[in-house]
Amino acid sequence: MLSNNLAKQVGNIKKERPKVDFWTVEEFQKFISTFDKSNIYDLLYFTTFWFFFMTGVRISELQAIEWTKIDFDNDTVLIDCSMYYKNQKEWYITDTKSTSGIRLLYLDDDILEHLKFWKQAQSQIGKCKFVFSLADSPLVKSTLNRVLKAHSDYAGIKSIRIHDLRHSHASFILSLGMNDLEMQNRLGHADIKTTLGTYSHLRPNAMKEVANRMTGQIIITENNVRQSKFNGNQHTLTFDK
Repeated sequence: MLSNNLAKQVGNIKKERPKVDFWTVEEFQKFISTFDKSNIYDLLYFTTFWFFFMTGVRISELQAIEWTKIDFDNDTVLIDCSMYYKNQKEWYITDTKSTSGIRLLYLDDDILEHLKFWKQAQSQIGKCKFVFSLADSPLVKSTLNRVLKAHSDYAGIKSIRIHDLRHSHASFILSLGMNDLEMQNRLGHADIKTTLGTYSHLRPNAMKEVANRMTGQIIITENNVRQSKFNGNQHTLTFDK
């Protein structure tokens, strides 16, 4: 019914790469060092932000983690649910963002020690089923944002969002040499395209490393050279023989 293809008039629509802001390891070190671990509230936030940076979980996933999901014998945490949080009176456990969001994360020795220390401190307040809680109710995102802003300002580093700690974790594990499929599984992405599209540019030295590996791979031999005279539009008298 159309005489012309209107899509051609519009032209190609550029797809913008999602903006990714993150902290380097050095920036995170400055931030996490500003917490007073002798204060129960600071200890909670210290443990929470450490967990964010070292696991890359979403905030809704972190809010829903119960102690039963952490296996100290096998050094793992099971991420198999999420938290819908509207307010203090309306919140409930729900499914993860996607089926691929269900994953078993292995934890390093440092984070395990911090979790054990926090569990002991938390038990002195009362019994909590949620890991990151003092009142057995979920942490509030707005509170975490305020704490993050206050401590990053105090540390003299740029302020980022809570979700950017997930990006910070991705940058960190890329620097440790984790490949794309491993990173997809750790972050719980449904599609490898999401991982590649979001984080591929966080490999600042990747292309240089490729160029370095190409050096010397092609070997030229000079015992089978074909003698010829150039014939084309690049003709110059200088090299005419």
